[in-house]
Amino acid sequence: MTKTMIEPGTRPTVVFQRPACPGHRLVITVLTLLAPLYACTPVGGPEAAAPVSGEPPIVAGPISAQDESAAALELANAREAYRSGDYDAATAAARRVVDMYPRAPASSLALRILADASFQRRDYATAEAAATRYVSLFDASDARAVSLRLLAGRSQFARGNAVLALETLVRLPVDPRRPAVDSALAVIREIAHSLDRDELERTTEALRAQGRLVAPLLTEYAIALHFYGNTGEAETYAREVLTLDPPAEERRLTNALLEGRIEEALGGAPLIGTLLPSTGAAFLRESASQVEEGVRLALSLYQASARRPVQLQVHDDVASPQTDAELLATLERSGALAVIGPVFPPGLEAVARARRGVLPIISPTSRALPEGAEGVYSLMAPDPTPSRVIAEYARRSGIETVAVMYPRAVHAAFEAAAFTQAFRAQGGRIALELPYDSTTTTFQAPLTRVAELRPQALFLPLEERDIQIVAPQIAYYGLDSLGIRVLGTAAWAQEPLLRRVGARSTNGVVAATPTLADRPNEAYREFVEAYERTYQKTMRSALAPYGYDAARLILDTIRRGASTPAAVRRALESIRDFPGATGTISVTDGRIVRDHVLVRIEGGRVLPLAAGPR
Repeated sequence: MTKTMIEPGTRPTVVFQRPACPGHRLVITVLTLLAPLYACTPVGGPEAAAPVSGEPPIVAGPISAQDESAAALELANAREAYRSGDYDAATAAARRVVDMYPRAPASSLALRILADASFQRRDYATAEAAATRYVSLFDASDARAVSLRLLAGRSQFARGNAVLALETLVRLPVDPRRPAVDSALAVIREIAHSLDRDELERTTEALRAQGRLVAPLLTEYAIALHFYGNTGEAETYAREVLTLDPPAEERRLTNALLEGRIEEALGGAPLIGTLLPSTGAAFLRESASQVEEGVRLALSLYQASARRPVQLQVHDDVASPQTDAELLATLERSGALAVIGPVFPPGLEAVARARRGVLPIISPTSRALPEGAEGVYSLMAPDPTPSRVIAEYARRSGIETVAVMYPRAVHAAFEAAAFTQAFRAQGGRIALELPYDSTTTTFQAPLTRVAELRPQALFLPLEERDIQIVAPQIAYYGLDSLGIRVLGTAAWAQEPLLRRVGARSTNGVVAATPTLADRPNEAYREFVEAYERTYQKTMRSALAPYGYDAARLILDTIRRGASTPAAVRRALESIRDFPGATGTISVTDGRIVRDHVLVRIEGGRVLPLAAGPR
């Protein structure tokens, strides 16, 4: 009998034994495939605890040798893909085991990989389902079940099911030796901070008897009661927390509340500053007023829900870069955690260079970012996402050659470069690039050149003013009759623009936009309702949503515990899929970016791409 020795850390191998006599089949030693899987689990996952040998099958029952070996190969592929950071491939391989080979030895490990990899891909629904199914295979106190229940709770919270996540997490077995307990406490604290007043009250009453892990929830409720003026009941809940042998943080907070050290219990009021031109030209005053309305609305909603005070210092920078630099020094001395503004690139450049430390700065409206300045963001700075989305669409559609035409402006040049890089990376060819001066009004020469080369598409990352000039000339010079498709960015999908430009000039244009005009996202609807309720007027402001999102991004970092400028900046860099009024926001490579959807313009209407003819 041949014995196969498996060295720790070696890659899976397939060993063939020569048949001892005719008619014997080749025997695949499945053990060599599975042994490395028992040795460790995917590294770096949210809660990937090391599984022990003897991971059960998902479903008990017989399995053929052929299916067993096929499952082992898929498990090896899933594990290797996860370890290399290829979460798409890990998810696909793990799902094949779950769906096709649930009776295979250690097939439950595929559920674990599927849950971990899906969480990394931010597919929280799949992560929750896989984790829950995995947990059902074990006793509740098993370490493997505990860590995956934690992952399920995290996934539920990420999906917006805060109360369900709390119900999952507070019922975890309490064992101080397990890292999962500390992780669960951190998530429970974050969820408790996120609940509005009514949700906090209902959830606390429903879960208060669940034991030690409910301490952060009870503590937050006690602080909320005190914040809203019910000091007697606040003290009752604080004393209840102390009976649970609470974690050190909850013990500190409740003792501070009971001993009258309210500022310590509530936390020092964080300071946010704004640099906005509230005097000067009428259009500057109006712009600053709209941004400030959005900022103040975000702060009022935060204070009502988070039950924590926030300070706001509003400074008039008179749209002067020198004044911006002077005021920034004032804010730094005052201990500001972050700054909103300035609104124009020169001012943003000035404050970025004037900083003595790492004070984060978010401009609601600057169209450019200072070169090399870290921790400086803008909600209107160039975003590579739409160009990449369009490039991917073009290649999927079979487009191989594209011409690119754009004005010599920072924003347009950035989007053109992003498209060119993404399109070439996917095997496409740029037929020609045609930058033009921003004062150009006649495009006969460049469009004739495009017509002569006949690329399959023309990419035009233009602003509204340029579209109004260029779009009619595309039709006039016959590019539409040559079958050259037009690709664009968000400005092409603005309804007011389409009313001003003839339908023939925009028919068939495919663009990428963060929102659909007739399908605003939920966060935008909530913003409009809160704005109109607070200010008692119809929301017609173009800039208030940008002030609102700038403030909410900063407040989100404070809600998560950031208490210094450096911590705010680190937390900003970790933001992913944030539901903003201006779109779904992430911070990537030092830039604020948004998810974009593809649309097609037909008859002056903006349609989701699937709704229009290709």
